[in-house]
Amino acid sequence: MSLQIGALFRSERGRLLRRVGIVLKSQTDAEDLVQDVFVNLLRRDAPQIQQPRNYLTRAATNAALDHLRRKRVREAVVQTGLDPAHQAPAPQPPVETILQSRHELAILRAAIAGLPPKCRVAFLLSRDHGLSMREIAGQMGVSESTVEKHLLKAMLRCRAALQAAGREF
Repeated sequence: MSLQIGALFRSERGRLLRRVGIVLKSQTDAEDLVQDVFVNLLRRDAPQIQQPRNYLTRAATNAALDHLRRKRVREAVVQTGLDPAHQAPAPQPPVETILQSRHELAILRAAIAGLPPKCRVAFLLSRDHGLSMREIAGQMGVSESTVEKHLLKAMLRCRAALQAAGREF
């Protein structure tokens, strides 16, 4: 198994570094994340992975997006000077509100998961990472018009999913 992963590492490492480096805009962070992806692959039962190249691409992209999300949270904590661990707990909303919110979140997650891959990536870069259409277009190698179409499609799909579940706008 290690020999197979070693060959996969040699053949895919450069491609993954370029892809992750574009998202993170940091070659050092990209190298760390790509290495972590391969370490995680070693820990898994790698022979059962049907399409290792696709698996590695998805794992590296997810790791990069998770890294950006954590970085954004850390920066927000530093900017506000507030450590969430030292804040007074916020009052809890009614249980019905929490359950409704969780239900809507599940509907939205399913709608987002069902989007075409490029549409989903554009939407997540916009909503989860706060990137502008120009930044998304640059990272994805498409025009801003294409990004705009992807975002519109994603928002319409999310809205339709919520409406189908009985949520009014």
